[in-house]
Amino acid sequence: MARWSSANKSLNVYVNVTTGTIIGIEELIYPIPSPTPLPMPTPTPTVAPTKPEILSHSSYIDSLGYFNVVGEVKNTLPSNIKYVKIVTTSYDAQKKVIGTAFTYTELDILKPNQKSPFELSSYPDKIDPASYKLKVSYSETNEEPFAGLTILSHNANIDDLGYHKIVGEVKNDGTKEATYVKVVCTYYSAGGEVIGTSFTYTDPEDIDTGDSAPFELSSYPRELRPSSYDLQVQGK
Repeated sequence: MARWSSANKSLNVYVNVTTGTIIGIEELIYPIPSPTPLPMPTPTPTVAPTKPEILSHSSYIDSLGYFNVVGEVKNTLPSNIKYVKIVTTSYDAQKKVIGTAFTYTELDILKPNQKSPFELSSYPDKIDPASYKLKVSYSETNEEPFAGLTILSHNANIDDLGYHKIVGEVKNDGTKEATYVKVVCTYYSAGGEVIGTSFTYTDPEDIDTGDSAPFELSSYPRELRPSSYDLQVQGK
């Protein structure tokens, strides 16, 4: 008997050794083994944010000697939030608590991905901390902010006293009168860090549907020179 083989089969050939005549052929076929499947990697679950995010903040001692922190909060949750409260704890060089203060964001209701500035002061305590930490709390809400207020235009300059001044106009394209129309400004450094915030109200504070009203906003009492700024408007 002689044998010929290939990748997955072989032939057994039977020969009469006396005459050399082939007396039979047997084909043997072997199954090709299937490759072992590689295990699929388990996807890493995406962790949903559990609280709003403080994007940036900075601190300064004001002209009266009080410690101040300014910053910006972003709503990273899928729902609207309100009562966004920021608490600071201040420490000396030995990590001993020397003060605490709190404030709320300038905008009352934050929609998902919306940002709002905040500023808090150590008043009435005059402290100069070596470090501080910030903590945010909030409440989820089904309330929606007033819809339809638009800042038509605005212009900025440095006034004669050295303060950053913005003048502009707000229009109410909503379906009802807007009351207590508030314009909020966030000031940024060249690196995008919040360096200040201020707010004002339109004159008059209430705007009928289809009407507009001007506003004037100042960085007083700080002589800020922002690289950029952002304006937002809210009403009730």
